[in-house]
Amino acid sequence: ANYRSPEEEGIRSYNMDFDLVTGVYGNGKLAYGNKTVDTPAHPDTGVLGEGVMDSWEALRQAIYGVSLRLGLVEYMGYDVCETTDGPKIMEINSHSGSKYLQLYTPFMKDPFLADYFSRKLAVIDALDDVARERRNATVR
Repeated sequence: ANYRSPEEEGIRSYNMDFDLVTGVYGNGKLAYGNKTVDTPAHPDTGVLGEGVMDSWEALRQAIYGVSLRLGLVEYMGYDVCETTDGPKIMEINSHSGSKYLQLYTPFMKDPFLADYFSRKLAVIDALDDVARERRNATVR
């Protein structure tokens, strides 16, 4: 589903809730284009998708350090994992899966994210028609 939009029948992604403070994860869901299905275990491997990420605090500090160095990129999503050699950052995404991230907490109900996105929307709302067309023509 990372490469194809999940609007086709059978295309889905597996998502879990994740607590950024504690490293606790769980509440797995399959997300289709038109529904979500509670799915505690990974649909392909059968591995139960809940627990606490080992070394979360070390990984959180690494993410924080990278974020500070990339300060001009103000919105990033990290793909991370725990390996036998310790925690790893696999990649950083801009505009990361906002559809799926909101399965657990809608952005506008999270105080930090609501403030961030409200400020962004206010700037867009203040654009005149010419500026809005120019913005919408930007390839992302």
